[in-house]
Amino acid sequence: MKTNGRQIRIAATTGLLAMSLGIFMGINHQLGLATTELGTMRGPASQIMEAVKSAKLLAERKLVHRLSKVSLRKTASIGRDANELENFRFGILEGKYQVAIKDNQISYISFIDNPNTEGRPTFVRDRSEFLSQNKKLLGLGEVKERISVDLVGSRVVETYRVATDKQDKDVIIKFTLDDMDRLISLEKQVVSGLKYF
Repeated sequence: MKTNGRQIRIAATTGLLAMSLGIFMGINHQLGLATTELGTMRGPASQIMEAVKSAKLLAERKLVHRLSKVSLRKTASIGRDANELENFRFGILEGKYQVAIKDNQISYISFIDNPNTEGRPTFVRDRSEFLSQNKKLLGLGEVKERISVDLVGSRVVETYRVATDKQDKDVIIKFTLDDMDRLISLEKQVVSGLKYF
């Protein structure tokens, strides 16, 4: 009996398909078995997927736990710690303000209303304390007094007189606030020879 090449290919292909099907069914059978008190029984395929998900979740939890224990963490991507001005701009002011600098000192701060700020300026409840805490950045000495509180439209303008390192000069700081004590702007003016009675 003569066999031609076509019959050999058909037989080989059929054999390979049968072997593949057998291997697949064997693996599927092994993965789908669950051991219980009653013995080994086949579970649904969803249990296999659930086991994979829970193993992944367990691995993630272990990794998070391990990372939370790391104590020698270095400065992240910027490569250096934030300086005092960056801490002020992005910490206290939350990155919501334009900050103008003149002679290495802050001279003006203004709220920028954009979609990222959600329209909410930063609260500054105690302006005198704010000036004392940030006097180095603003180039100020001690707060001498609050000069005035004015209502301009719906805004409150508080004016403070602050000492400088020069004896004949003082600084006038004007806070513009909304009705909830949120900072809209801060303006600094150097003046000389101020006298108040």
